[in-house]
Amino acid sequence: MANDAGSLFFIFAGETSGDLHGSHLIPSLMETCLKNRCMGVGGPKMRELPFNCTIPMENFQVMGFSDVFSALPRLIKLFYQVLNEILTKQPDYVILIDYPGFNLRLAKALRKKGYKGKIIQFICPSVWAHGKKRIDTLKKNYDLLLTIFPFETSFFTESPTAVSKEACNNNLNDLTMQKLPRLDDRKWANIKSIWAHLRSFNPGALAQSNHLNYYCMLPKLKVKYIGNPLAFSLNQYSYDTDWKKKKGISEDKVLMALFPGSRPSEIKNHLHQQLALAQSLKQKHTHLHFALSCAQEYFKETFLSAIERYSLILNEDIHIIDPTDHYHLMKHSGLALAKSGTVTLELALHCIPTIVHYELSSLNYLLAKYIIRVNLPYYCIVNILENRMIFPEFIGKNLDIQKIEQGLDNLISHSECYNAIKRNCYQLKENLGLFPSYKLAAKEILEL
Repeated sequence: MANDAGSLFFIFAGETSGDLHGSHLIPSLMETCLKNRCMGVGGPKMRELPFNCTIPMENFQVMGFSDVFSALPRLIKLFYQVLNEILTKQPDYVILIDYPGFNLRLAKALRKKGYKGKIIQFICPSVWAHGKKRIDTLKKNYDLLLTIFPFETSFFTESPTAVSKEACNNNLNDLTMQKLPRLDDRKWANIKSIWAHLRSFNPGALAQSNHLNYYCMLPKLKVKYIGNPLAFSLNQYSYDTDWKKKKGISEDKVLMALFPGSRPSEIKNHLHQQLALAQSLKQKHTHLHFALSCAQEYFKETFLSAIERYSLILNEDIHIIDPTDHYHLMKHSGLALAKSGTVTLELALHCIPTIVHYELSSLNYLLAKYIIRVNLPYYCIVNILENRMIFPEFIGKNLDIQKIEQGLDNLISHSECYNAIKRNCYQLKENLGLFPSYKLAAKEILEL
Protein backbone atom coordinates (compact mmCIF):
# COMPACT_ATOMS: atom_id res chain seq x y z
CA MET A 1 0.00 0.00 0.00
CA ALA A 2 1.36 3.42 -0.97
CA ASN A 3 2.49 5.66 1.90
CA ASP A 4 1.43 9.34 1.87
CA ALA A 5 4.78 10.22 3.42
CA GLY A 6 6.58 8.42 0.63
CA SER A 7 7.96 4.90 0.43
CA LEU A 8 11.51 3.59 0.27
CA PHE A 9 12.20 1.14 -2.55
CA PHE A 10 15.33 -1.01 -2.60
CA ILE A 11 15.88 -2.08 -6.21
CA PHE A 12 18.41 -4.73 -7.21
CA ALA A 13 19.58 -4.94 -10.85
CA GLY A 14 22.62 -7.17 -11.22
CA GLU A 15 23.04 -7.11 -15.02
CA THR A 16 22.62 -4.90 -18.07
CA SER A 17 19.06 -5.97 -18.91
CA GLY A 18 18.04 -5.39 -15.28
CA ASP A 19 19.53 -1.90 -15.41
CA LEU A 20 17.37 -1.16 -18.47
CA HIS A 21 14.21 -2.41 -16.74
CA GLY A 22 15.07 -0.54 -13.56
CA SER A 23 15.61 2.72 -15.46
CA HIS A 24 12.03 2.50 -16.79
CA LEU A 25 10.46 1.28 -13.55
CA ILE A 26 11.89 4.02 -11.31
CA PRO A 27 10.05 6.91 -13.06
CA SER A 28 6.77 4.97 -12.83
CA LEU A 29 7.29 4.49 -9.08
CA MET A 30 8.20 8.15 -8.59
CA GLU A 31 5.09 9.34 -10.48
CA THR A 32 2.82 8.07 -7.72
CA CYS A 33 4.42 10.18 -4.99
CA LEU A 34 7.20 12.74 -5.23
CA LYS A 35 8.36 11.71 -1.76
CA ASN A 36 9.14 8.15 -2.87
CA ARG A 37 12.83 7.26 -2.71
CA CYS A 38 14.76 4.61 -4.62
CA MET A 39 18.08 3.07 -3.64
CA GLY A 40 20.04 -0.12 -4.20
CA VAL A 41 22.12 -1.80 -6.90
CA GLY A 42 22.00 -0.39 -10.43
CA GLY A 43 23.88 0.29 -13.62
CA PRO A 44 24.61 3.42 -15.67
CA LYS A 45 21.01 3.95 -16.83
CA MET A 46 19.61 3.78 -13.31
CA ARG A 47 22.38 6.00 -11.98
CA GLU A 48 21.19 8.80 -14.29
CA LEU A 49 17.90 8.92 -12.35
CA PRO A 50 16.98 9.93 -8.78
CA PHE A 51 18.43 6.68 -7.51
CA ASN A 52 20.85 6.27 -4.64
CA CYS A 53 23.19 3.59 -6.01
CA THR A 54 25.02 2.02 -3.08
CA ILE A 55 26.73 -0.76 -5.08
CA PRO A 56 27.36 -0.57 -8.85
CA MET A 57 25.77 -3.26 -11.00
CA GLU A 58 29.08 -3.96 -12.70
CA ASN A 59 30.37 -5.70 -9.54
CA PHE A 60 27.81 -8.49 -10.03
CA GLN A 61 28.22 -9.31 -13.70
CA VAL A 62 29.05 -12.93 -14.50
CA MET A 63 27.94 -15.29 -17.28
CA GLY A 64 27.85 -19.06 -17.40
CA PHE A 65 28.15 -21.61 -14.61
CA SER A 66 31.97 -21.68 -14.66
CA ASP A 67 32.07 -17.87 -14.38
CA VAL A 68 29.88 -18.09 -11.28
CA PHE A 69 32.32 -20.54 -9.67
CA SER A 70 35.32 -18.30 -10.27
CA ALA A 71 33.43 -15.24 -9.01
CA LEU A 72 31.88 -17.04 -6.03
CA PRO A 73 33.99 -15.45 -3.23
CA ARG A 74 33.22 -11.97 -4.58
CA LEU A 75 29.51 -12.75 -5.02
CA ILE A 76 29.22 -14.16 -1.48
CA LYS A 77 30.75 -10.98 -0.07
CA LEU A 78 28.40 -8.84 -2.15
CA PHE A 79 25.42 -11.00 -1.15
CA TYR A 80 25.92 -10.26 2.55
CA GLN A 81 26.62 -6.62 1.81
CA VAL A 82 23.25 -6.30 0.06
CA LEU A 83 21.46 -8.38 2.71
CA ASN A 84 22.81 -6.28 5.59
CA GLU A 85 22.03 -3.04 3.81
CA ILE A 86 18.38 -4.03 3.34
CA LEU A 87 18.06 -5.18 6.94
CA THR A 88 19.63 -1.92 8.14
CA LYS A 89 17.58 0.43 5.93
CA GLN A 90 14.33 -1.58 6.24
CA PRO A 91 12.81 -0.37 2.95
CA ASP A 92 9.07 -0.69 2.43
CA TYR A 93 9.61 -2.65 -0.79
CA VAL A 94 12.44 -4.79 -2.14
CA ILE A 95 12.25 -5.13 -5.92
CA LEU A 96 14.52 -7.81 -7.35
CA ILE A 97 14.98 -7.67 -11.12
CA ASP A 98 15.73 -10.94 -12.91
CA TYR A 99 19.16 -12.38 -11.75
CA PRO A 100 17.39 -15.41 -10.22
CA GLY A 101 20.28 -17.40 -8.74
CA PHE A 102 21.20 -14.47 -6.52
CA ASN A 103 17.76 -13.02 -5.92
CA LEU A 104 15.98 -16.21 -4.86
CA ARG A 105 18.61 -16.75 -2.17
CA LEU A 106 18.43 -13.11 -1.13
CA ALA A 107 14.65 -13.22 -0.68
CA LYS A 108 14.92 -16.42 1.35
CA ALA A 109 17.66 -14.93 3.55
CA LEU A 110 15.65 -11.75 4.12
CA ARG A 111 12.63 -13.70 5.34
CA LYS A 112 14.83 -15.86 7.54
CA LYS A 113 16.29 -12.73 9.11
CA GLY A 114 12.82 -11.38 9.81
CA TYR A 115 12.35 -8.79 7.06
CA LYS A 116 8.63 -7.91 7.01
CA GLY A 117 8.46 -5.61 3.99
CA LYS A 118 7.14 -6.53 0.56
CA ILE A 119 9.40 -8.54 -1.75
CA ILE A 120 8.74 -8.38 -5.47
CA GLN A 121 10.39 -10.33 -8.30
CA PHE A 122 10.35 -8.41 -11.57
CA ILE A 123 10.76 -10.98 -14.36
CA CYS A 124 9.97 -14.58 -13.58
CA PRO A 125 12.87 -16.97 -12.97
CA SER A 126 12.92 -19.54 -15.77
CA VAL A 127 11.15 -22.31 -13.85
CA TRP A 128 10.43 -23.92 -17.23
CA ALA A 129 14.19 -24.37 -17.77
CA HIS A 130 15.63 -24.90 -14.29
CA GLY A 131 12.93 -26.97 -12.62
CA LYS A 132 9.74 -26.24 -10.75
CA LYS A 133 11.36 -26.45 -7.32
CA ARG A 134 11.95 -22.72 -7.68
CA ILE A 135 8.20 -22.24 -7.53
CA ASP A 136 8.04 -23.23 -3.87
CA THR A 137 10.85 -20.80 -3.02
CA LEU A 138 8.94 -18.01 -4.73
CA LYS A 139 5.66 -18.86 -2.99
CA LYS A 140 7.23 -18.98 0.46
CA ASN A 141 9.27 -15.77 0.28
CA TYR A 142 7.74 -13.36 -2.23
CA ASP A 143 4.64 -11.16 -2.18
CA LEU A 144 4.43 -10.47 -5.90
CA LEU A 145 5.81 -11.98 -9.10
CA LEU A 146 5.66 -9.87 -12.25
CA THR A 147 5.99 -11.91 -15.45
CA ILE A 148 6.76 -10.63 -18.94
CA PHE A 149 5.89 -13.72 -20.98
CA PRO A 150 2.26 -14.88 -21.29
CA PHE A 151 2.88 -18.59 -20.70
CA GLU A 152 4.66 -18.12 -17.34
CA THR A 153 1.58 -17.59 -15.17
CA SER A 154 0.46 -21.18 -15.86
CA PHE A 155 3.41 -22.47 -13.83
CA PHE A 156 2.10 -20.80 -10.69
CA THR A 157 -1.41 -22.19 -10.47
CA GLU A 158 -1.89 -23.77 -7.07
CA SER A 159 -0.54 -27.29 -6.86
CA PRO A 160 -0.19 -29.58 -3.86
CA THR A 161 3.09 -29.99 -2.04
CA ALA A 162 3.58 -33.32 -0.28
CA VAL A 163 5.29 -33.29 3.10
CA SER A 164 5.93 -36.02 5.63
CA LYS A 165 3.40 -36.97 8.29
CA GLU A 166 5.88 -35.74 10.91
CA ALA A 167 6.20 -32.35 9.19
CA CYS A 168 2.44 -31.97 9.15
CA ASN A 169 2.18 -32.96 12.79
CA ASN A 170 4.83 -30.33 13.61
CA ASN A 171 2.41 -27.74 12.21
CA LEU A 172 5.02 -25.82 10.21
CA ASN A 173 4.21 -22.14 10.39
CA ASP A 174 4.87 -21.52 6.68
CA LEU A 175 2.27 -24.05 5.51
CA THR A 176 -1.49 -23.82 5.58
CA MET A 177 -2.77 -27.35 6.13
CA GLN A 178 -6.04 -28.94 5.19
CA LYS A 179 -6.63 -32.22 7.04
CA LEU A 180 -7.81 -35.16 5.00
CA PRO A 181 -9.09 -38.57 6.15
CA ARG A 182 -6.55 -40.58 8.12
CA LEU A 183 -5.06 -43.79 6.79
CA ASP A 184 -2.93 -46.56 8.15
CA ASP A 185 0.87 -46.38 8.21
CA ARG A 186 1.33 -48.97 5.47
CA LYS A 187 -0.15 -46.63 2.88
CA TRP A 188 2.32 -43.88 3.80
CA ALA A 189 5.00 -46.06 2.23
CA ASN A 190 3.27 -46.07 -1.13
CA ILE A 191 5.40 -43.26 -2.59
CA LYS A 192 4.64 -44.06 -6.21
CA SER A 193 0.95 -43.78 -5.55
CA ILE A 194 1.40 -40.47 -3.73
CA TRP A 195 3.29 -38.94 -6.63
CA ALA A 196 0.78 -40.32 -9.11
CA HIS A 197 -1.90 -38.36 -7.30
CA LEU A 198 0.25 -35.23 -7.23
CA ARG A 199 1.00 -35.39 -10.95
CA SER A 200 -2.67 -35.77 -11.86
CA PHE A 201 -3.93 -33.50 -9.11
CA ASN A 202 -7.68 -33.10 -8.81
CA PRO A 203 -8.83 -31.51 -5.51
CA GLY A 204 -12.14 -33.36 -5.54
CA ALA A 205 -10.56 -36.75 -6.17
CA LEU A 206 -7.80 -36.05 -3.65
CA ALA A 207 -10.28 -35.33 -0.89
CA GLN A 208 -11.54 -38.91 -1.19
CA SER A 209 -8.07 -40.42 -1.58
CA ASN A 210 -6.71 -42.95 0.90
CA HIS A 211 -3.10 -42.24 -0.06
CA LEU A 212 -2.48 -38.91 1.73
CA ASN A 213 -3.01 -38.16 5.40
CA TYR A 214 -2.57 -34.43 5.01
CA TYR A 215 -2.67 -32.12 2.01
CA CYS A 216 -0.39 -29.13 2.45
CA MET A 217 -0.43 -25.94 0.42
CA LEU A 218 2.24 -23.29 0.21
CA PRO A 219 1.09 -19.67 0.66
CA LYS A 220 -0.58 -18.23 -2.40
CA LEU A 221 1.71 -16.01 -4.49
CA LYS A 222 0.27 -13.07 -6.41
CA VAL A 223 1.39 -13.49 -10.04
CA LYS A 224 0.70 -10.86 -12.67
CA TYR A 225 1.49 -10.75 -16.37
CA ILE A 226 2.31 -7.11 -17.15
CA GLY A 227 2.98 -7.54 -20.86
CA ASN A 228 6.41 -7.54 -22.41
CA PRO A 229 8.17 -4.23 -21.75
CA LEU A 230 10.40 -4.61 -24.80
CA ALA A 231 7.41 -4.82 -27.13
CA PHE A 232 5.89 -1.67 -25.63
CA SER A 233 9.17 0.30 -25.50
CA LEU A 234 10.10 -0.50 -29.09
CA ASN A 235 6.67 0.53 -30.28
CA GLN A 236 7.38 3.98 -28.74
CA TYR A 237 10.98 4.22 -29.92
CA SER A 238 11.98 7.10 -32.23
CA TYR A 239 14.16 5.85 -35.11
CA ASP A 240 16.41 7.93 -37.34
CA THR A 241 15.47 7.20 -40.96
CA ASP A 242 18.85 8.57 -42.16
CA TRP A 243 20.89 6.48 -39.73
CA LYS A 244 22.69 4.37 -42.38
CA LYS A 245 23.67 7.46 -44.33
CA LYS A 246 24.99 9.20 -41.20
CA LYS A 247 27.11 6.13 -40.39
CA GLY A 248 28.54 6.03 -43.91
CA ILE A 249 26.84 2.75 -44.81
CA SER A 250 25.70 2.55 -48.44
CA GLU A 251 21.97 2.17 -49.02
CA ASP A 252 22.84 -0.26 -51.81
CA LYS A 253 24.30 -2.72 -49.31
CA VAL A 254 22.34 -5.25 -47.26
CA LEU A 255 23.34 -4.70 -43.65
CA MET A 256 24.04 -7.82 -41.60
CA ALA A 257 24.21 -7.16 -37.85
CA LEU A 258 26.54 -9.09 -35.56
CA PHE A 259 25.74 -9.35 -31.85
CA PRO A 260 28.54 -11.23 -30.02
CA GLY A 261 27.28 -10.44 -26.51
CA SER A 262 27.44 -7.96 -23.66
CA ARG A 263 29.78 -9.78 -21.25
CA PRO A 264 33.51 -10.49 -21.52
CA SER A 265 33.01 -14.27 -21.59
CA GLU A 266 30.46 -13.94 -24.41
CA ILE A 267 32.80 -11.72 -26.42
CA LYS A 268 35.58 -14.25 -25.93
CA ASN A 269 33.37 -17.12 -27.17
CA HIS A 270 31.55 -15.44 -30.05
CA LEU A 271 33.49 -12.49 -31.49
CA HIS A 272 35.95 -14.47 -33.60
CA GLN A 273 33.26 -16.93 -34.71
CA GLN A 274 31.18 -14.04 -36.01
CA LEU A 275 34.09 -12.26 -37.70
CA ALA A 276 35.22 -15.49 -39.40
CA LEU A 277 31.69 -16.04 -40.70
CA ALA A 278 31.48 -12.43 -41.89
CA GLN A 279 34.76 -12.81 -43.76
CA SER A 280 33.58 -15.98 -45.48
CA LEU A 281 30.14 -14.58 -46.34
CA LYS A 282 31.64 -11.39 -47.78
CA GLN A 283 33.58 -13.44 -50.33
CA LYS A 284 30.37 -15.10 -51.56
CA HIS A 285 27.87 -12.27 -51.11
CA THR A 286 29.55 -9.00 -52.09
CA HIS A 287 26.37 -7.01 -51.50
CA LEU A 288 26.65 -7.56 -47.75
CA HIS A 289 27.94 -4.97 -45.29
CA PHE A 290 28.56 -5.91 -41.65
CA ALA A 291 27.91 -4.01 -38.44
CA LEU A 292 29.36 -5.23 -35.15
CA SER A 293 27.35 -4.26 -32.09
CA CYS A 294 29.54 -3.04 -29.23
CA ALA A 295 27.41 -3.43 -26.09
CA GLN A 296 30.00 -1.85 -23.78
CA GLU A 297 32.39 0.97 -24.68
CA TYR A 298 35.35 -0.82 -23.13
CA PHE A 299 34.99 -3.65 -25.69
CA LYS A 300 35.89 -1.34 -28.57
CA GLU A 301 39.67 -1.86 -28.37
CA THR A 302 39.10 -5.63 -28.32
CA PHE A 303 36.92 -5.34 -31.41
CA LEU A 304 39.43 -3.20 -33.30
CA SER A 305 42.22 -5.62 -32.53
CA ALA A 306 40.12 -8.62 -33.57
CA ILE A 307 39.05 -7.10 -36.92
CA GLU A 308 42.71 -6.62 -37.89
CA ARG A 309 43.10 -10.41 -38.00
CA TYR A 310 40.60 -10.72 -40.85
CA SER A 311 40.34 -9.40 -44.41
CA LEU A 312 37.44 -7.14 -43.43
CA ILE A 313 38.24 -3.44 -43.85
CA LEU A 314 37.00 -1.23 -41.03
CA ASN A 315 34.38 1.33 -42.15
CA GLU A 316 34.38 -0.17 -45.62
CA ASP A 317 33.30 -3.78 -45.04
CA ILE A 318 32.39 -3.53 -41.37
CA HIS A 319 31.41 -0.86 -38.86
CA ILE A 320 31.56 -0.97 -35.07
CA ILE A 321 28.27 0.31 -33.65
CA ASP A 322 28.08 2.09 -30.29
CA PRO A 323 25.61 0.99 -27.56
CA THR A 324 23.51 4.13 -28.12
CA ASP A 325 22.75 2.94 -31.68
CA HIS A 326 21.65 -0.56 -30.63
CA TYR A 327 18.06 -0.28 -31.88
CA HIS A 328 18.94 1.82 -34.92
CA LEU A 329 21.21 -1.03 -36.01
CA MET A 330 18.38 -3.52 -35.68
CA LYS A 331 15.91 -1.30 -37.51
CA HIS A 332 18.20 -0.89 -40.53
CA SER A 333 19.54 -4.46 -40.75
CA GLY A 334 18.45 -7.02 -43.28
CA LEU A 335 19.51 -10.04 -41.23
CA ALA A 336 21.50 -10.84 -38.11
CA LEU A 337 23.78 -13.31 -36.38
CA ALA A 338 23.30 -13.10 -32.61
CA LYS A 339 24.28 -14.88 -29.46
CA SER A 340 21.33 -16.36 -27.56
CA GLY A 341 19.66 -14.04 -25.07
CA THR A 342 17.38 -11.01 -24.83
CA VAL A 343 18.90 -9.61 -28.02
CA THR A 344 17.11 -12.32 -30.03
CA LEU A 345 13.72 -11.14 -28.77
CA GLU A 346 14.68 -7.56 -29.64
CA LEU A 347 15.56 -8.72 -33.16
CA ALA A 348 12.30 -10.64 -33.48
CA LEU A 349 10.34 -7.55 -32.44
CA HIS A 350 12.16 -5.68 -35.22
CA CYS A 351 11.21 -8.57 -37.54
CA ILE A 352 14.85 -9.24 -38.50
CA PRO A 353 15.55 -12.84 -39.67
CA THR A 354 18.30 -14.10 -37.38
CA ILE A 355 20.57 -17.06 -36.83
CA VAL A 356 21.18 -17.71 -33.14
CA HIS A 357 24.30 -19.32 -31.69
CA TYR A 358 25.84 -19.79 -28.27
CA GLU A 359 29.17 -21.46 -27.59
CA LEU A 360 29.35 -23.27 -24.26
CA SER A 361 32.62 -24.08 -22.55
CA SER A 362 33.18 -27.77 -21.76
CA LEU A 363 32.52 -27.10 -18.08
CA ASN A 364 29.32 -25.15 -18.73
CA TYR A 365 28.13 -27.88 -21.09
CA LEU A 366 28.71 -30.65 -18.53
CA LEU A 367 27.08 -28.65 -15.74
CA ALA A 368 24.04 -27.83 -17.88
CA LYS A 369 23.59 -31.38 -19.11
CA TYR A 370 24.42 -33.52 -16.09
CA ILE A 371 24.14 -31.36 -12.96
CA ILE A 372 21.45 -28.76 -13.65
CA ARG A 373 19.95 -31.01 -16.36
CA VAL A 374 18.62 -28.26 -18.58
CA ASN A 375 16.75 -30.10 -21.33
CA LEU A 376 14.50 -27.97 -23.52
CA PRO A 377 13.27 -28.41 -27.08
CA TYR A 378 14.51 -24.85 -27.77
CA TYR A 379 16.90 -22.50 -25.99
CA CYS A 380 16.32 -19.26 -27.91
CA ILE A 381 13.56 -17.28 -26.13
CA VAL A 382 11.88 -16.48 -29.47
CA ASN A 383 11.46 -20.20 -30.19
CA ILE A 384 10.37 -20.92 -26.62
CA LEU A 385 7.66 -18.25 -26.78
CA GLU A 386 6.19 -19.66 -29.98
CA ASN A 387 6.98 -23.30 -29.10
CA ARG A 388 8.40 -23.82 -32.59
CA MET A 389 11.52 -23.00 -34.55
CA ILE A 390 11.38 -19.36 -35.65
CA PHE A 391 15.09 -18.52 -35.53
CA PRO A 392 17.47 -21.39 -36.40
CA GLU A 393 19.61 -21.97 -33.30
CA PHE A 394 23.04 -23.52 -32.78
CA ILE A 395 23.82 -23.94 -29.10
CA GLY A 396 26.40 -26.20 -27.46
CA LYS A 397 30.14 -26.80 -27.27
CA ASN A 398 32.50 -26.92 -30.26
CA LEU A 399 29.90 -25.52 -32.62
CA ASP A 400 30.20 -26.42 -36.30
CA ILE A 401 30.83 -23.05 -37.97
CA GLN A 402 30.09 -24.48 -41.39
CA LYS A 403 26.54 -25.39 -40.31
CA ILE A 404 25.99 -21.86 -39.02
CA GLU A 405 27.26 -20.51 -42.34
CA GLN A 406 24.86 -22.79 -44.22
CA GLY A 407 22.01 -21.37 -42.15
CA LEU A 408 23.07 -17.82 -43.02
CA ASP A 409 23.48 -18.74 -46.71
CA ASN A 410 19.95 -20.08 -46.64
CA LEU A 411 18.59 -16.77 -45.33
CA ILE A 412 20.56 -14.77 -47.88
CA SER A 413 19.82 -16.93 -50.93
CA HIS A 414 16.30 -18.26 -50.33
CA SER A 415 13.63 -15.59 -50.09
CA GLU A 416 10.91 -18.08 -49.07
CA CYS A 417 12.87 -18.98 -45.92
CA TYR A 418 13.67 -15.33 -45.19
CA ASN A 419 10.07 -14.19 -45.67
CA ALA A 420 8.68 -17.06 -43.57
CA ILE A 421 10.79 -15.94 -40.63
CA LYS A 422 9.63 -12.34 -41.03
CA ARG A 423 5.98 -13.47 -41.04
CA ASN A 424 6.56 -15.49 -37.89
CA CYS A 425 8.13 -12.46 -36.21
CA TYR A 426 5.06 -10.36 -37.00
CA GLN A 427 2.91 -13.10 -35.47
CA LEU A 428 5.07 -13.08 -32.31
CA LYS A 429 4.61 -9.32 -31.98
CA GLU A 430 0.86 -9.74 -32.25
CA ASN A 431 0.85 -12.52 -29.65
CA LEU A 432 2.79 -10.45 -27.11
CA GLY A 433 0.55 -7.43 -27.53
CA LEU A 434 1.27 -3.92 -26.28
CA PHE A 435 0.98 -3.13 -22.57
CA PRO A 436 2.41 -0.18 -20.57
CA SER A 437 4.43 -2.73 -18.59
CA TYR A 438 6.29 -0.45 -16.18
CA LYS A 439 3.19 1.54 -15.23
CA LEU A 440 1.32 -1.72 -14.67
CA ALA A 441 4.25 -3.03 -12.59
CA ALA A 442 4.28 0.11 -10.41
CA LYS A 443 0.51 -0.14 -9.93
CA GLU A 444 0.71 -3.79 -8.83
CA ILE A 445 3.61 -3.07 -6.45
CA LEU A 446 1.88 -0.15 -4.75
CA GLU A 447 -1.36 -2.09 -4.34
CA LEU A 448 0.33 -4.75 -2.17
